Amino acid sequence: MKKIHSSISWPLFVFVWGVLSFVLIAAVRAEAWLCLVFYFPVVLFIGHMYYNTFYTITSEHLLIKCGFLYNQKISIKDIISIDSTNDLASAPALDLARLRVRYKGGMTIISPKDQILFIQQLRDAGGVFEDKVTGNH
Repeated sequence: MKKIHSSISWPLFVFVWGVLSFVLIAAVRAEAWLCLVFYFPVVLFIGHMYYNTFYTITSEHLLIKCGFLYNQKISIKDIISIDSTNDLASAPALDLARLRVRYKGGMTIISPKDQILFIQQLRDAGGVFEDKVTGNH
C-alpha cells in the first residue's frame, strides 16, 4: 500500500485559518461566548480534515479519505482517464492544482502532493487509463 497525502494550497490554507482567526477574535471582543461553543468544533473538524486527507493505492484499489466523513474506494481497473483541472467543486482535495479521475460510474477530484509519481504508482498497480497529465496512454 502506498499512502499519498493531499497537496495543500498555502494561499487557501492561510485564507481559511485567517477567517477562522478573525471570527475567534471578533467573538472574544464581543464577548459572544456562545459563539465559541460552535467555533471550536468547527476548527477541530477543519483541522482533522487537513490532517486526514490522503489517497492510498493498494494492489486493486484507489482509496480516498478526507476527514472522517469522506471515504471512497475505486477499483484501479475501472479508472478511465486522469487529467489536470482547476475545478473549484467541493472535493477531497486541499489544493487548487487538482487531478480529475474518471472511472466507470463516476468522477472524483483529488490533489496528490506529487501528481506524476501518483499516476505512475497507479500504473504500477495495474492501472490502464488515458493519462492527459503526462500524455502517456
